[in-house]
Amino acid sequence: MGRGREKGRHQDRVDMSKGSSDTGNVWAPIVPPFVIKKTRDSNEARRPVIVGTNAAKKILYDRLAINEPGPGYVHLPVDIVGEIFLEQMTSEHLKTTIRGGFRTMRFVPRRAMAANEVLDCWVLSLAALRYLVERKFCSLERVAQKTERDLAEYRSPR
Repeated sequence: MGRGREKGRHQDRVDMSKGSSDTGNVWAPIVPPFVIKKTRDSNEARRPVIVGTNAAKKILYDRLAINEPGPGYVHLPVDIVGEIFLEQMTSEHLKTTIRGGFRTMRFVPRRAMAANEVLDCWVLSLAALRYLVERKFCSLERVAQKTERDLAEYRSPR
């Protein structure tokens, strides 16, 4: 998600994102509520969408704990997903510490210098989906309907 603000028909196609660095008990939402802030130089401020990375990681790890197919279940095909993919997806764990008399939770690497690109990609994908649903389509049902229409149009003979 990077922000391109060109004038014309491609305006509002791309937005920047930035991961939040929450360390306390209150984590940022995966995608914050939509607020337009006016600036002196433009109609809308060019600020990145702050992605609540801790909240997204918590959702992933909660979903990975679901053993039965159904809502929230993460299906990982054995023939596609390898050991390295799974190591990167689960490269961090939730650590609870006492800091200044308050309990704080944050995700830390399981081992030093562990690669976590798969985890980061999953977090960004979830944030992009939530962003699109909230700001562009309003519901996943509308996204699914549009996808079905697009697929039907693509499959129909010309």
